[in-house]
Amino acid sequence: MSSPVQRSIKVSEESKRDALMSGWLQKRGGGRFDNYKWRWFILSKERNLYWLKKKESNDALGMINSLENFEIVSNSGGHFQLKPRSGSGRIFYLVCEDSKEKQNWMNKFTEGKYIPFVDIQANQGKTTQPKDECTVVDNESDSKNSGVSEQVMATAFPRETETCGWSEFKGILEKNLIALPSEIDQLKDFCVGEKENVVEKEKWNKLCDRFSPLVREGDSGEKGYTISEIASIIGPAWFINCSSTTEAQEILNKHPQKEDNWFLVRFSSTTGCFTVSAKPSNRDGQMTEWRITRKKRGEFEFEGQPFVSMREIILRIVKKPLVCGLGPGDILITCQLSKSCSRKGQVLIIANNHSRRDLRQQQG
Repeated sequence: MSSPVQRSIKVSEESKRDALMSGWLQKRGGGRFDNYKWRWFILSKERNLYWLKKKESNDALGMINSLENFEIVSNSGGHFQLKPRSGSGRIFYLVCEDSKEKQNWMNKFTEGKYIPFVDIQANQGKTTQPKDECTVVDNESDSKNSGVSEQVMATAFPRETETCGWSEFKGILEKNLIALPSEIDQLKDFCVGEKENVVEKEKWNKLCDRFSPLVREGDSGEKGYTISEIASIIGPAWFINCSSTTEAQEILNKHPQKEDNWFLVRFSSTTGCFTVSAKPSNRDGQMTEWRITRKKRGEFEFEGQPFVSMREIILRIVKKPLVCGLGPGDILITCQLSKSCSRKGQVLIIANNHSRRDLRQQQG
């Protein structure tokens, strides 16, 4: 059986003119992470659902030509899903501007056709019959963090908007993620573009890809990232915004390696992991790297040992030598890292006898 989802479709002027409903909705991409974009949706009288990049265009980015093969799952606010009734296949995540607009779409989707409708915001354990020809199952299974990332995206970057002022963006994060302004400020280097105090949608998406899913402060679960945890990881000046060995090597090459063992902390190419990169002087400037794994909230692993934060790992790095290779006769070669590169330009000398307080002061 062929998939009900097709791409690269032309939408006729007649279909646009006689549409049962049309309007702007946010649609999540088909990748691993939440990445919502505004699309112009058209529900034709043949009950085909099209989505286009521009309202005036006739080139659909995709379509669903058998809507009856999907059920509608309603989430909080303007959020809903089109879920394959077969139990397999892609789920489409969509967002309206508000719950009233969502209800209008729900009515058109179910009008005159039997399309199952699931409302997960209603009372738990109750099943009711609606007035029209669809079945409504009320099942309270949505978490309090459902749609947090989507809410931020919809508010900060409405429709085709690609930027947002920093002050406005801070306010959105404070409201939706219950985050402190001082912690939000520590994310600024990673989401503001070339234009001062302007957040770029592409940069924010990239940051969300690395820290997904976002959750509100105070959430008791082990999964997800709060703004405070993200700030504790990337906020300090010693965290560098790069993700490849080549980039790290270019940065380290700017620092002398004859006497000092410079290092930097960066993103890993593997989501949920981070990397310590260095060019130890006793290895003739050969690149050496160690992985940091974030196991769950408040739990990291480095060199086989558990740590409660990135700061604890940095303290470990500068206090004890790290194994950086094998010498003749399989003798372990160790190095003592002491100077960290900084994305803010200043030299961070983290001596191995510094206290926790000294380290916090140097993070700036």
